[in-house]
Amino acid sequence: MTRVPISRWVRLIRYSITGAITTGIDLLVLYTCVELFSTSVAFGKGMGFIVAVIFSFFVNKLWTFEHSKKTNNALDTVLFLKFLFVSCIGLLISLGCVQFFHEILNIQYLVSGLLTSAIVVVWNFTANSLWTFAQKPTEDTVGPLLPNPQHFDYELSIIIPAYNEEKRLPSTLFSAFSYFSSLHISFEVIVVDDGSSDNTKAEVKKILHFPHKIITLPVNTGKGAAVAYGVMESQGRYILFCDSDEATPFSEYKHLREAMLFSHIAIGSRYKNRSTVQKKQPLYRTIISRIVNFLTQIFLLDGITDTQCGFKLFRSEVGKQLFSLQKIHRFAFDVEFLLLARRFNFRVVELPVAWHDKEGSTVSGIRDGFRVVKDFLRIKFYMMFGFYEGEEKKENNF
Repeated sequence: MTRVPISRWVRLIRYSITGAITTGIDLLVLYTCVELFSTSVAFGKGMGFIVAVIFSFFVNKLWTFEHSKKTNNALDTVLFLKFLFVSCIGLLISLGCVQFFHEILNIQYLVSGLLTSAIVVVWNFTANSLWTFAQKPTEDTVGPLLPNPQHFDYELSIIIPAYNEEKRLPSTLFSAFSYFSSLHISFEVIVVDDGSSDNTKAEVKKILHFPHKIITLPVNTGKGAAVAYGVMESQGRYILFCDSDEATPFSEYKHLREAMLFSHIAIGSRYKNRSTVQKKQPLYRTIISRIVNFLTQIFLLDGITDTQCGFKLFRSEVGKQLFSLQKIHRFAFDVEFLLLARRFNFRVVELPVAWHDKEGSTVSGIRDGFRVVKDFLRIKFYMMFGFYEGEEKKENNF
């Protein structure tokens, strides 16, 4: 029997009841610390806040929002950090509102407290409803997906974005031709030169011949934009996006291809199984990568361990639909792509792949790390205010 979701008003009532109990626990812990253990008021208040947040998290998770109990420890940690973040913002709002109402507007302090509590409850409830405990769309079936009956010129399109890659790209292209020719499938390779200032275009033209091609962008637009250009020009049933340095060997394609029977998108991951990482990045880049992924998990896209690995396979119609909505043109485009996939209820599977760091990257860890964070804020803004609306998901079972 299908479970009927509770209404928002019922959730608000449950949230208010939980809030009243939480306030009581907060005061009880404060009283116990100060009166029985002779601690300072600040310490007692801090302990009360911690205990109250933990209690409130579990009650709201399991009762107010009826969030799935079948979660792993990593996901519970992400949920708790989100909840804690919302609670801390609520605490700051509380302090600011009390100061404003009582000190500036000269409203009696008890009335100020009541007004402040109402504002904080609305903030906490709204933020936790729309963000912390927002339910992900669920699949109606876990069976295999039917193939798209549409005719395609090729079985596979391989999209390789390139910026100043005259040295590394030729060997990558030879590897691609060697491997995919051995599979005896029809394929095309599309290199998108993202406004390179070196001889990338000339070197690629020496290697690529019809039906393979190079798309040249007049100025450097961004990796995301380059991939989008290639996706829109592709003629393959499946599209493989991969980096120009072949950090993930093309032989990993077979694992992603097998997963396409039950998914719309299959993505490689460096962190699902760390033993597959044969040569690690420099420590500073690893730290920046994990910080970026942590922020992604907390604020945008929980449940995916590695959004940035440059080895992703997806069905043509899915890729073209999602990239047609693209607004992020640089390194955070992967996150936007996967977030839109989740929004439209496409099935995404993450698989461990072999990976080894290659020298010669044009990515600047710190500079591009800040760009990614800035793009995260843009994606969150676009999602919250409906900038991706207007393109409904097709009802095909592709």
